[in-house]
Amino acid sequence: MHHVAGPPRVPPSRIAALGAVAADIRRDVLGALEHAGHEHRGHPGAALSIVDLVAALYFDVMRVDPERPDWPDRDRFVLSKGHGCMALYAALARRGFFDPRHLRTFRRAGSILQGHPDMRKTPGVDMTSGSLGHGLSAAVGLALDARVRGSGSRTFVILGDGELQEGLVWEGAMAAAKYALDTLVAFVDCNGLQSSGRVDEVMPIEPLADKWRAFGWQVETIDGHDMGEILAAVAACGSSGRPTAVLARTIKGKGVAYMEGDNRWHQACPTAAGIGSADPPAAIHASCRAAFGETVLELFREGRPVMAVTSDTRSSMGLDAFAREAPDHHVEVGIAEQNLMTVAAGLAANGRTVFAATYATFASMRAVEQIRTFLAYPRLNVVVVAGLGGLTGGIEGVAHLALEDLGMLRCIPDLVILNPADAIETRQLVRAAADHQGPVYIRLGRDDSPDVSGADDAIAIGPGRILAEHGWNAALMTSGLIAVEVLDAAERLRDDGVACAVIEFPTLKPIDRDLILHAAGRAMHLFTVEEHNIVGGLGSAVGDVLTGSAPAILNRIGIDDAFLESGSPPELRAKYGLTAAAIAVRVRQVLGAVPPRPHWPEHDV
Repeated sequence: MHHVAGPPRVPPSRIAALGAVAADIRRDVLGALEHAGHEHRGHPGAALSIVDLVAALYFDVMRVDPERPDWPDRDRFVLSKGHGCMALYAALARRGFFDPRHLRTFRRAGSILQGHPDMRKTPGVDMTSGSLGHGLSAAVGLALDARVRGSGSRTFVILGDGELQEGLVWEGAMAAAKYALDTLVAFVDCNGLQSSGRVDEVMPIEPLADKWRAFGWQVETIDGHDMGEILAAVAACGSSGRPTAVLARTIKGKGVAYMEGDNRWHQACPTAAGIGSADPPAAIHASCRAAFGETVLELFREGRPVMAVTSDTRSSMGLDAFAREAPDHHVEVGIAEQNLMTVAAGLAANGRTVFAATYATFASMRAVEQIRTFLAYPRLNVVVVAGLGGLTGGIEGVAHLALEDLGMLRCIPDLVILNPADAIETRQLVRAAADHQGPVYIRLGRDDSPDVSGADDAIAIGPGRILAEHGWNAALMTSGLIAVEVLDAAERLRDDGVACAVIEFPTLKPIDRDLILHAAGRAMHLFTVEEHNIVGGLGSAVGDVLTGSAPAILNRIGIDDAFLESGSPPELRAKYGLTAAAIAVRVRQVLGAVPPRPHWPEHDV
């Protein structure tokens, strides 16, 4: 360990005072996360490893004013590893930016404390973050803005060590060096762990100090839990006229003996009994992500030429067993989604089927160019499997809420888009995707979900299906995990004398045109219901079919072209009108206000 030398020795009383503040912040973090419970679980390990850094910055180093959170000449802070946000929130509360009682609302719908830092909602947050790799570039922009304004403010950013696997970090590093941003300080939380395991096993990043120096940065290496070293490093920053990277060696879960160095606490709920867990569901529930991983392993055992590529998502996407049994057929690229897709393209170039597994927001936004140009255009057999679809990533906040993914990808030629409603459909569609010639996008949920399919149901790419046919007062067309709510809504409506058909589209593209026209020919009223922005998703796909083919009024139920917020999926469905009860109310309102239209000849399916 290289200890910073040069700046004056920090008085012991100052160090002791900051240590006490850090201890208080740790207690606040644990209390808030325990109160959040499993349904709103946060990331205790990632928060606890940076508490000492955050305490030093907010209670000693940074010029901030809680009474004037928008003070132009304040120092700026960016938490690039946004999943550690509870450390920041606890510090902001103790510093007086908001009432500490807000800590007990963490990740709940309506809270000012989102699953990742949100500058629109939380006083004292200078930059929104969430998807990893973006914070340093944002900090570069903040530092450049301060220079242009002639302000003496400094900019601090904390990055995770696994986060440095993202290429954008190094683009930001180059820009900072080019402009000699000596007011910019980047702390790297070197706790050695990331979601899938040890950083040096997932994707090694060493020699880290040499890399930062090669990019033109001043480098300091410290014990990230030693207040004296933290303050000394900050005092030395900028002395070379360059930006400074402070490599802080830390311990994930620091300060809680049973959490320290234990990666099970990457995301979990602290409870008296240990790692929190949800109550077992009463109905038949299964995980779509687990069904995906199990099916890929089955395909491998059958001798199919399959491979899987992950971006620190091996465990979270259900591929642990596959990686253990077929290590030569699994590629881990670390936190690097653009690299994920392009590596998958190369692997598939000779005809192999490759599964590229990440989360829906990252696949459809961060890597959309790679999907378009390097998967769809050459028609490679890459199956992009995207978890946390729809509202299922809700507790994480805007960065992880995939409500635009289907619309963004639906306009890419030659890309099949699948949206299974449960684990049974997932298994069949993963097999169908492996047989398909060309690229496929499969959207999956996060937690266990109820089955709407029977074990003998046949699901293939293309055809939709009628899940319930109580009558044709209205046709409720749906896709994905929301199907269970739509079926429940149809039952409620039947009890009120409104007979509806429920039509599900496991394939969003190419969508079943004949089934849509069949429904338009029979139903007096047409509805689409989806966990997606009403722009671009199922409603738009159905509207595209109806345009020029069947004169109809289409009622779209979904997210009304808006950004949402943190909250559990049930909370968000309730708040944004996607529960069975809310869907039924909407249908009743429409049927009561709109006269039935004349029928035209129905189309056979």
